[in-house]
Amino acid sequence: MSAPSTSPLEWDYRFLKMAGEVAEWSKDPSRAVGAVLVSPDRRRLSVGYNGFPVGVADTAERLDDDSLRLALTIHAELNAILNAKCDTGGWTLYCTRSPCLDCAKSIVQAGIRRVVALPVGAGSKWAANCEVAANFMREAGLAVDAP
Repeated sequence: MSAPSTSPLEWDYRFLKMAGEVAEWSKDPSRAVGAVLVSPDRRRLSVGYNGFPVGVADTAERLDDDSLRLALTIHAELNAILNAKCDTGGWTLYCTRSPCLDCAKSIVQAGIRRVVALPVGAGSKWAANCEVAANFMREAGLAVDAP
């Protein structure tokens, strides 16, 4: 007896749900973001959330200072790439928010072929940056999808 089939859309929702769980690990008081990076065969994955680098104390003073927090934070997407510790060519990245342009550059360079992300709101200060990032990734040949 074979296992029930799971559609690609069902996998997308599962991995986005997982990214939402990972986002809860972030200590960012403004915005918790999670990312799950998945191999084409869905047998290997890496996770990341937005936070300070290993060894850098996430004190209340730093977390409450917007400009300092932003300067010290590694975004979820980059953390997922760095945590993979292997070639991520052809993988899919699932994010709880659309990647910014800085992350998009790393995503393209890492060989990721598809990004599935929840869009940022039109009123967000990141909206224009994320739109540029999505167009940049598409230009580089990535599929950029929203659920």
